[in-house]
Amino acid sequence: MAEYHAALPFHPREVRRSFLLGVVNGTLFHFAEALIDPSLVLTWFVSQLTRSNLLIGLVAPLGDAGWFLPQVFISARIQHLPRKMPGYIASAAVRVVAWLLLAGTVWSVDDPRVLLAGFFVLYLLARLASGLGGLAFFDVVAKTIPARRRGSYFAWRQLLGGLLGLNAVWILKVILNHPGLPFPRGHALLFVLYCVAIALGMMAFSLVREPPGVAASGPATVGEQLRRAGRLWRADGVVRRCMLIWMALACSGVGGDFYVV
Repeated sequence: MAEYHAALPFHPREVRRSFLLGVVNGTLFHFAEALIDPSLVLTWFVSQLTRSNLLIGLVAPLGDAGWFLPQVFISARIQHLPRKMPGYIASAAVRVVAWLLLAGTVWSVDDPRVLLAGFFVLYLLARLASGLGGLAFFDVVAKTIPARRRGSYFAWRQLLGGLLGLNAVWILKVILNHPGLPFPRGHALLFVLYCVAIALGMMAFSLVREPPGVAASGPATVGEQLRRAGRLWRADGVVRRCMLIWMALACSGVGGDFYVV
């Protein structure tokens, strides 16, 4: 990886442009996620459609699984592509369509069982697409933002996104308490606003000029990827500790979805 990064042509003007577009992307995404916070908005939404604790508690883990699982199976293919932006744009289109369909379903369907099934199918589709796009996103970031700038890159995304996300609280209050938007239509409007925000964010990131990278030459299978992950786990203590922390944090949040309910 050190040789790969050393070979990348980080031109100052392009770095500034990519940095700005990436910060706009992250700011809009953090704002959008605040509008449909899985542990707050989506969990309460599902709790109004079913009394099943299993389904209510499934919302947030399903979103995490949709992000991480596809990466295991698609990474072998992604690494053979010199440019990853087309994959990001394709996944972005799927996400937008899925959320628009979800908004339309929530607005027009009255049967709670149909609405619940439609929600989980389209929500999972959108999250799977985000997981596929995530691989391309991080590869493009690695090729356009120098390592020494990535800390501030992600910090600015979170800072500005958090500040903008404070407005999401007011938006949630207005929409979900509006007498003209009885349940579930208020949520349908939130899904539309979320879709608009992520669409603008993804458009900003798609304007990043990605240079061609070094495509993997040898064949790679899912099995080989898993074996490489196992070797990395055994050989790299930093990665191992990081993964253990992630697993501990995931377990600690198991009951979080039920606080709002």
